[in-house]
Amino acid sequence: MNDHHRILLSILVLGNLAASVQAISPPPPPGCSSFTVVASNNTPVVTPDSGVVSSQIEVSGIRGFVWDLDVFTTISHARPTDLDIALTSPFGTVTTLTTDNGGGFDHVFNGTLWDEQANPGGQVPYATAFNNGLVTDHEYMSNIVAASLAPEEGFFIVNLLSLFIGTPDGTWTLTISDDTAGESGTLHNWEMRFTVLPRTPEINMPLNASNSTSQVIQAAGTPTITSGISVPSLGQGRILSVSVDLDVDHTGCGDLDITLQSPAGTVVTLTTDNGVAFYNVFSNVSFGDNNNGGGSVPYVTNSGLVTDHPYVNFSAGQLVPEEPLAAFKGEGTGGTWILTIHDDTNGEGGMLNSWGLEFLTVGYTDADGDGLADDCDNCPQIVNPAQEDADGDRVGNACDPLPDAVDHDAFGYRFVDSSSPHGPPFQWVEIASTGVEDFFPGAASGPSAIGFQFPFYGVMYSKAWMAEDGWLFLGDLGPQTSLDSIIDCPLPSKQGDGSIVAAYWAQLSESAYSPNGRAFHQAFPPGQCPYGGYPGACFVAEWKGLYNGFPATTADDTSFEAILFDNGDILVQIQDASNLFGSNAAIGIESENELAGLSYACHGSRAIADGTAILFFLDGTDQDGVPTRFDNCPTTANTDQLDSNGDGVGDACTPAAPPPAQPTPGCCGASAPTLLMTLVPILLVTRARRRK
Repeated sequence: MNDHHRILLSILVLGNLAASVQAISPPPPPGCSSFTVVASNNTPVVTPDSGVVSSQIEVSGIRGFVWDLDVFTTISHARPTDLDIALTSPFGTVTTLTTDNGGGFDHVFNGTLWDEQANPGGQVPYATAFNNGLVTDHEYMSNIVAASLAPEEGFFIVNLLSLFIGTPDGTWTLTISDDTAGESGTLHNWEMRFTVLPRTPEINMPLNASNSTSQVIQAAGTPTITSGISVPSLGQGRILSVSVDLDVDHTGCGDLDITLQSPAGTVVTLTTDNGVAFYNVFSNVSFGDNNNGGGSVPYVTNSGLVTDHPYVNFSAGQLVPEEPLAAFKGEGTGGTWILTIHDDTNGEGGMLNSWGLEFLTVGYTDADGDGLADDCDNCPQIVNPAQEDADGDRVGNACDPLPDAVDHDAFGYRFVDSSSPHGPPFQWVEIASTGVEDFFPGAASGPSAIGFQFPFYGVMYSKAWMAEDGWLFLGDLGPQTSLDSIIDCPLPSKQGDGSIVAAYWAQLSESAYSPNGRAFHQAFPPGQCPYGGYPGACFVAEWKGLYNGFPATTADDTSFEAILFDNGDILVQIQDASNLFGSNAAIGIESENELAGLSYACHGSRAIADGTAILFFLDGTDQDGVPTRFDNCPTTANTDQLDSNGDGVGDACTPAAPPPAQPTPGCCGASAPTLLMTLVPILLVTRARRRK
């Protein structure tokens, strides 16, 4: 597991009891492995007789797509049938774990893992009166903990949060209602276990299949009928959710047990003995895990649940099944799905008119076919299943253009900010009075002429689109999807569109508060670019005073801009980071094919201060990581930028000093030593002649 995939949440783990109860996690879509984040509350809370109590867990720092959720409780209570237990998400949606189950058996929830996949079997007709693992049909015994139970309602809310909000962060509340006088108990502790995929998978188009062949349900005896639907395979696509449309006429619906079995053999109970003596309550009914967003305890009835619906004659409409359909999560669709209906009481009959299935599936793209999804592959275009990465920069050896450098992407883009001694200065370019104003009737405004051919990941662009959520799209036709709901990072990511510059990508709004935020763009010809004396042409896109749409607890606004230079550099300037300081934002760039990209910030991975400038650039000359415009020796690598004499030219480029001066030449061009060696023999000969 890569470091950035590791748990970002402070983990509080329960004792050996919690550790000993293992959840059944659905298999993730092929290509990206999952990891687990655990959040706990170990403060005991007394559950008073005929009272309601709650306990909270503050979840923060989970990044990725929540694939599965399990809840663990240690609740001691002498009569658990008195208890209604529900989990409320940070956005107010409620999931019912149990209502009035457990009978008068002591302490059966004192160490229970509430797991949607706890009961993969349980085909009707049952061999006994019980279906162990299902909270509504478990065989309870005093002081014997029901170690793992499928809750009365599934946790589909976490998938919704991941799809539309991008995180399950916030306050989660466990509420316990004791609805009958006579006993009290204690919530000793509880925890939430999130199974997280590091990257959001791609959502496929819904798949529908049906069977309209009718079958009679005989009134005599206790008949069982089955009906099948052959569903095609979606390749690497894996089930995220299933809904079942059912049209059954019956004069005593409380007699019916109905299950759905997948091609993999997993069985989900839609209903057992619900509907009492009313007729046709399952006529034109839809079963789905997301059919009941409310139901806060305490309550008399909870109309969205098949186990608590206030039935009358005719269709009950939309219902949550008795067992979560999330038990099918992670399986493939391909094969025959079997509906089984068992009438367990003699004397009433009916008809299965038709039934159908709707699947929502997810998956990942694997461009190079090495078994690793593009979003989780450090070299998505070249086969490298071992993921070797010698320099630890998250770009695999197989496609690393800078094998000895870090903080770059597979194309070679790097970044440097104004806090670096060699980074770009923050020099805000204000165009509110001179630029063209942009409005956001949809996801983006454009196209706007850049004014020159802008090189970006090897492609030349002449048009740009501004999005309300703080990103710039490069291209003629505009973005194909709305990125309002998911800020998926780090980049690159297969979510949404490519060829983007995320200047301050967050859930922003120009009209959430008054006065409205505004946006502008302006192209400057060569010699007139107002940033830092840049001699070439540039294009400026400015977002001014936009408010954060999530969380909606702040009216503080943010202002920022992106500047494209004709040499290919990209400058992002944050004038006002708001009081969230980038905790809900992404800043980075991504190629058109979404296989290369670079993130400077991702959901609080670094605090963004007011007055910050970030330059994304290619250092194609000396590859020393210093942008060419700010490099005092652009032709020779000198990361230290040493300039001993302060002349603005790095020592690495300063001409070599001249050699030391030579001694003065002697007579006739001979040097002094040479002349001396010539004269010594002559003097000796002359002296010898005089003595003779």
